[in-house]
Amino acid sequence: MQVVDFVSSINYTLIATQDISFMDLKFGSRFGILQTSATSQNLIRVLVEQLKYFGWRYISVVVDPNDLYSMSMLHYLNELTNSEKICFASVEELSDPHVNVTMMHLLENYKNGANVVVLLTSYESSANLMAYYQSTVKLGVLKSENLHFVAIRDQNLEMVHGFEEEYLGSIFIRESIGRMNHFDNHFLDLLANPKKEQLLYQFINQCGSNSAQCLRLINSFDRTVAANTMQAILAIVGGEC
Repeated sequence: MQVVDFVSSINYTLIATQDISFMDLKFGSRFGILQTSATSQNLIRVLVEQLKYFGWRYISVVVDPNDLYSMSMLHYLNELTNSEKICFASVEELSDPHVNVTMMHLLENYKNGANVVVLLTSYESSANLMAYYQSTVKLGVLKSENLHFVAIRDQNLEMVHGFEEEYLGSIFIRESIGRMNHFDNHFLDLLANPKKEQLLYQFINQCGSNSAQCLRLINSFDRTVAANTMQAILAIVGGEC
């Protein structure tokens, strides 16, 4: 927030490649603040439409209580579900020391008919919850297909890794990513010949014996953020700012 205020105060245009719509800001070219990513409000609208389509009208919601983005999404979700006859079994505030308590509540909700869990949590929080859920399944408390998760944050599908069975029947809501063929081809060429780009070459050299792992890390970068960044650059080059 302080960075945004500072950039605006010196008459520079700020182009956000990730959602900052939850901040109390005035958007538009006249205010010097633009955004190339989908807003949290739009993602929540899609979420509600999916819940209605599948007839999921009794759900559990998990949030990060100390995360402004997570809590703002809960606010939008509350607003939209009020008129759509979608009810919350509970809203669970997830924290590391009490993951077991959250899971216990989700299991109670499941027994009462709420087998859908909406995750408004961050990547790390979601992974912690899923690890505990996985151990619960292994203990035979319930089956992995008993709960359906709807995740609308952290578009990188790497979060599924290690929890493939637990996420069966779940939905991931993410931005649509357009094709950038020229950029994709250039990027693949750099990965094959990293010496062509000095910064990339230095990065891989710093990895030493783990250079293959570095390349996997680069390949796992969120394509949505990459696409939004390219759009921001093109907007600047095209004089739209």
